[in-house]
Amino acid sequence: GQVAAVTPINMGTGRTTRALGRSLGPHMCALLDTYAVKCWGANSHGQLGQGHSTDFGNTPNQFGDQAPAIALAPLVPEVPPDCGLTFCCLYVVAKLGLTCWGRDTAGATSGGLPVYGDHLS
Repeated sequence: GQVAAVTPINMGTGRTTRALGRSLGPHMCALLDTYAVKCWGANSHGQLGQGHSTDFGNTPNQFGDQAPAIALAPLVPEVPPDCGLTFCCLYVVAKLGLTCWGRDTAGATSGGLPVYGDHLS
């Protein structure tokens, strides 16, 4: 059989994807050419890093320039985040550590406190 053509995901005007992160849940993150990180999909525990728990990316008008990047400044990621079922973590070389957001099951992100995108640990 033949494989259908895959439509690229629009990450924004003039933007390209450097790498996609791995995910165990129904959400995904990408590291862009500008070193910005954008995530989309299920967001029941803030795993998209935007400070809320609203799903994002279910409709075409939620991609491209409408999709916000995660507020990571002054951190500059070199690899995309990897995600569990309800959280994501990003290794930042300059910080020599992890920055995580989403549900903090068993201390996965901050030692037991719920963490959302506007409270990156």
